[in-house]
Amino acid sequence: MIAYDFDWGAVFENRDLLRSALKNTLWIAAVSMVMAMLLGMLLALLRTSRLAPLRWIATIYINVIRGVPLLVLIFYVYFGVSIWLDVQFTNFEAGVISLTVFHTAFMAEIFRAGLLAVPPGQREAALSLGMSRIRAFTSITLPQVIRVAVPAGGNDFVGMVKDTSLVGVIGIFELYRTGQKLVSDTFKPFEVWTGIAILYVGIVVLIDILVRLTERRLRPGARARGLLARRRAAAVDAIVRGVSPSAMPSRTVSAPAPPAIQTNPTTQ
Repeated sequence: MIAYDFDWGAVFENRDLLRSALKNTLWIAAVSMVMAMLLGMLLALLRTSRLAPLRWIATIYINVIRGVPLLVLIFYVYFGVSIWLDVQFTNFEAGVISLTVFHTAFMAEIFRAGLLAVPPGQREAALSLGMSRIRAFTSITLPQVIRVAVPAGGNDFVGMVKDTSLVGVIGIFELYRTGQKLVSDTFKPFEVWTGIAILYVGIVVLIDILVRLTERRLRPGARARGLLARRRAAAVDAIVRGVSPSAMPSRTVSAPAPPAIQTNPTTQ
């Protein structure tokens, strides 16, 4: 058995460097996820559009991007797109754009599943009550789509956090790139990579907790708060006003007259 002296000082003495790398990892993942969610929703709407050209555009984008490895896409954005557009991207901008473009294709399919899970009759009922298409989507369809998409979206966010390890090839000092530097400086690969793994696991556990809390908050029958609660309350209020008795045509139903009571004439 080979004797090995563990030296965890390689991790604790460089905690400031690891803290900076953790901050870069979370910042890149958060910005990319927000943009991927917004663009993914737009792409999902195109994917479910009644217009065939819009569906074709969304389908081609999704299939092409999902077929390209993320590492190839990072090099393509950082070197190729910069040459074509004559724009010099920073390594942070190239990393965020690459992750956003890549994960938009996956988020589009997640949101498409959510859109297909909402019965079309609910949207038709909202339109029949006088709601605009935008109001019907934001108040009736969107909350249900979000509830369906939260578990899969959280899983994709976990994958994005781990995919940030690839942007180190263009000079971003996230967790993986920082780990490589510490290994070359300290010659303690086991300790350094163990510390890096613990940080990644901690991020994943935190994301899992947030996803579970969000699922619980959006569960049918749960007490909702915030923007979705206000939109839900406004939608219910509009529906109630649309079908309230005061808004319905009044119909008078006459009750049958009670039978006349016959009295015997009094004898004089």
